[in-house]
Amino acid sequence: MFRLISLWPVALLAACGSSPHVDADVALTGARTSEFIRTAPSDGIAVPTRIDAPGRVVIRSDADARVSPPGAGRVRAVMVREGSRVEAGDPLLVLDSGDAARDRAEAAAADADLRATRAELERQDRLAASGVGLEVERLRALADLRRAEAAVAGARAAAELHGPGAGGTVTLTAPMAGVVVDVDARPGLAVTGDSPLISVAHTEALLVRLDVYEDELRRVEVGQSVLLTATDGSLPVPGRVVEVAGAASPASRRGPVLVDFDAVPTGWVAGRLVRGRIEAAPVAPIAVPVSSVVIRPDRRRVVYVEDGDGFVQRAVDVGPVVDGMVPVIDGLDPEDNVVVEGALLVDAMADRLL
Repeated sequence: MFRLISLWPVALLAACGSSPHVDADVALTGARTSEFIRTAPSDGIAVPTRIDAPGRVVIRSDADARVSPPGAGRVRAVMVREGSRVEAGDPLLVLDSGDAARDRAEAAAADADLRATRAELERQDRLAASGVGLEVERLRALADLRRAEAAVAGARAAAELHGPGAGGTVTLTAPMAGVVVDVDARPGLAVTGDSPLISVAHTEALLVRLDVYEDELRRVEVGQSVLLTATDGSLPVPGRVVEVAGAASPASRRGPVLVDFDAVPTGWVAGRLVRGRIEAAPVAPIAVPVSSVVIRPDRRRVVYVEDGDGFVQRAVDVGPVVDGMVPVIDGLDPEDNVVVEGALLVDAMADRLL
């Protein structure tokens, strides 16, 4: 696929003068047969499309539930521990809660008021039917009944947040079937309504979170194929991208990419470290080997392109290196024949000829 391109004998380099700078349009002519230079058409070089990133196995966000108390209280008993398998509705822990006692008492009082106002309205209806009652009294009793009904609805809703039970006893139950993955409670612990105490998760509902550099994140799209490899050297697992972060973290300069797979491999649990290779969108339609790109003293990136019987220098705009290949965003055409081996030799010859 490659063909040999020649230069003047290499020994000529030592006899020529040196120049510290070469313009982007400089050309070398007079090439002769040499085994030191190889070129290849830029449209015949594979464009890198793979992104390698570290990651770990995580539980799906919709398969993880954190159980918190509905109000302040103190833990009386804990019925589970990490690793316990539970079904939906199974008791997890018991609290003594003053909030629960108050809300249930208020609900009971509201029920009593409702019964009293309902009885008063019935009495006013009987008086009105017998002709001795006043309509204004009946309407007042009706309004009292509507207010009592509203009070009961609010009080019952507040009491129901504490679940079934009496007084200040509150039993927290599992919201779904799964495995207890975290317990942050012990008897005697005082808690508030915003304290997650127990986490239950579907441990089989797993994803992989890959941390991708911000420069490569824009190339990742939902639906792209991913090959996942565990650190123990087990066989790779195929997956697909299901979610891509909109931006990278300013601190780490990485953004999360979530990857799903059809079946959970044996031994894969939350927290396991893996690596992923994403078949991502190409950075550019042209790519050259790292050996083709020369960094000039002024920090320009240049490549050498075959031009007639010699070479011409081209300034290029490049992307990040992937698998030893440099994507060329601007500066080359697909039909260009690029020096892929010996670019430094050509560059040294250009310096000494000027």
